[in-house]
Amino acid sequence: MKKLFVLITFAAFAIATVFFHSCQKEETTIPVKEQGTLMLKTTTIPELNLTYPSEAYSNQDFDIVFSSTCGKVKIERGYVLVEDVKVYNGLTCDSPGLEWEEITSGGYSTCAGSTHTENWAEAGTYVYRAALHHKAKNKSDCDDCDSFTGNEFECFMITVVDLCEWYGETAWADGDRYVEQGNWATYTTYQSEDDVILYAGQTIAAGTVTFSSVDGNGDVTITIMLNSNVRLKPDDQPGEPYEPVKIQGYTSPPSGNPAPGQFTTYKGDQLIITVPYYMYYGIHLDVEICE
Repeated sequence: MKKLFVLITFAAFAIATVFFHSCQKEETTIPVKEQGTLMLKTTTIPELNLTYPSEAYSNQDFDIVFSSTCGKVKIERGYVLVEDVKVYNGLTCDSPGLEWEEITSGGYSTCAGSTHTENWAEAGTYVYRAALHHKAKNKSDCDDCDSFTGNEFECFMITVVDLCEWYGETAWADGDRYVEQGNWATYTTYQSEDDVILYAGQTIAAGTVTFSSVDGNGDVTITIMLNSNVRLKPDDQPGEPYEPVKIQGYTSPPSGNPAPGQFTTYKGDQLIITVPYYMYYGIHLDVEICE
């Protein structure tokens, strides 16, 4: 009887041990292919065909051409969230907190692939990934991929460089001069729906300024359009207010040298601004011009 009890106890212990190890194995063998955002980085996928420029120019189109020998494929753009704002520039495949957004229209393409065109205004590094799903689209004449299941990802970066050198200028909406001698700053008489030239450095046409009609609240929307070779002066003082656009409204023609830093109607970085109606406006911008 004692021997029987020992045998039963030993058998129960053995079964429990096998069950414990079996459970451990199940917990630690999650297929890697299912962990989409965890794999990747610098892996090259042999089934993918990718063509893209390692270096592109700001404000100029560049193409990402993609296809695959099996399955279906799409291209995604990487970004990180900073205070709920998507930031695309300055990233690499190893940047922490990367999130992805699809940029190919219609989701996955067939293995025949497609071409996607991008254009970045700001110089810097931008990150992308190609997502290859092993299952081909129905009636696509593409084979399923046999070497993996689920998704595989290939990350790549594109560096955007400035095509030109940028130099800083002061810009004012065209109009009458504040003073006859010295300072060339100008103020503009309100007139709805007319385009006013924005001049930088006194003589360089940098864009246009347009005033809307006065709305029911007594406000006017000012729309500033910069030419393609002009941009707002970049924010080079982190932690300080970024205010390259400054507007002051006047009920009568102003006189004396203006002090844009003391303008009160609007200060910020927007190019479409709603402000109270005034008969005259001083509209000042800090810009950079592509040389």
